[in-house]
Amino acid sequence: MNWSILHLGFVYGDADGHIGQMPHIAQIMRLHPANRLSMIHHRDIATFIKMGLDGILDGRIVNAVDDAPMTIFELCALAGQPMEPEATPLTHPWYGVLDGSLALSLGFLPAMATAWQAARENAL
Repeated sequence: MNWSILHLGFVYGDADGHIGQMPHIAQIMRLHPANRLSMIHHRDIATFIKMGLDGILDGRIVNAVDDAPMTIFELCALAGQPMEPEATPLTHPWYGVLDGSLALSLGFLPAMATAWQAARENAL
């Protein structure tokens, strides 16, 4: 029996409501506007899971993310509820950011490169 561990970025897409919840989540968790989240669209999760089922990811811990982490500020704007900017420095600037280079080296290529692309294609 083979194994693999698949880590997913912030999952969104196809009207699931996750991006729409971001202003509320940001407020509850007191997220800094400059904090970033690695993202992954539903359609790309399907591709990634298929790679796992095909054995390409066997014996590995692999992160699946799109091409560009989004700031909380950007996500709230996409949700239609802009956030106030903040001048204080980030305490943990890498919190929420995953390295997707292993997945890329194994052949994963996100069809939805960024959440901005998803917005243009009405796939949020």
